[in-house]
Amino acid sequence: MPMEMQQRTRRVQILRQHMQHFISVLEQYTLIEVIQSQWVVFKNNLGQQTVFEDLIKLHNEFLDSIKHQSVDIIWLSSIQVLILKFNRLVRENGTTIAALTKEGRKVFQDFLELEQTFKKYTQDFFRVVKNLAMKASQTRTGLQSIKQLYVLLDFNRFYDEKRDDNDQ
Repeated sequence: MPMEMQQRTRRVQILRQHMQHFISVLEQYTLIEVIQSQWVVFKNNLGQQTVFEDLIKLHNEFLDSIKHQSVDIIWLSSIQVLILKFNRLVRENGTTIAALTKEGRKVFQDFLELEQTFKKYTQDFFRVVKNLAMKASQTRTGLQSIKQLYVLLDFNRFYDEKRDDNDQ
């Protein structure tokens, strides 16, 4: 396989891994830091409710706390659209994406545009999470779990380094 094809294939694989890691971190954060922690609070308060209206109020508080601690769904839906585009691009053009033909170059150009958009969205998302984490540290707000998301997303300082590269 020619070197250029290998480089293209590798680049596609790296983006897939990046997308997979990003979604995995968000899933872990949502399940453990948000839903599970709020479920424990809900479950502990459940036995104290004697009137149906109080139970409904407790449930609404549970849902509100999850919404408050969850990341902005608009960001996630934009990123999800990109992931679905990537999936369709690979599924429909699996072997063509790395081909050194006119069609392959067109498909690879589409991939490069998708890659740049995904990087921009994730870096912007990271910047928002980082700002929220810093705010949570300074104000002791109820956003303490967002600091965990910040650490999970940037455990190896990948986003900080990418942002520094873009700033120069």
